[in-house]
Amino acid sequence: INQILAYFGVEGPLWLMDTKGFIVLPMWVIAFVALWQYTGTTMMLYMAQISGISKTLYEASYIDGASKFKSFFTITLPLIKPMVATTLSLNCIGSLKFFDLVYNMTQGGPNHRTDVLATHLYNEGFQYFKYGYANAIGVVLLLMCLIVTVVINRSIKVKNYEM
Repeated sequence: INQILAYFGVEGPLWLMDTKGFIVLPMWVIAFVALWQYTGTTMMLYMAQISGISKTLYEASYIDGASKFKSFFTITLPLIKPMVATTLSLNCIGSLKFFDLVYNMTQGGPNHRTDVLATHLYNEGFQYFKYGYANAIGVVLLLMCLIVTVVINRSIKVKNYEM
């Protein structure tokens, strides 16, 4: 991207070294890469759930006079609600334990501005050899994952439908 910008006479940003702002540019770059990483899996899960919905339900709703918009909100959304809860849980927990992209792209830098809980755990345990402190961070991370899962499961009420 910087080479394309240089062709037009614009000096590109230091994507992984900028330290200005409340949320620094490297964190936005990492967030975009993470979003791109999870998009494919999430789409496959939704497509699998939607393809499992019987076409006769849609045909019956069209015969009864429902529009595609109404069919989406009365048939598709209630039947994919369990997958919404599952993907939301997976993505939230994945973002909490996020380590690989942050460590490979910035290693928590510049000046620990892109440090997340998992990279802090790694640094404390394997670079500073504070195993007890790293273990405590791991327990906090586990508790955060459990709390997020409970909140998602309580907030998204899933009903069982038989087809």
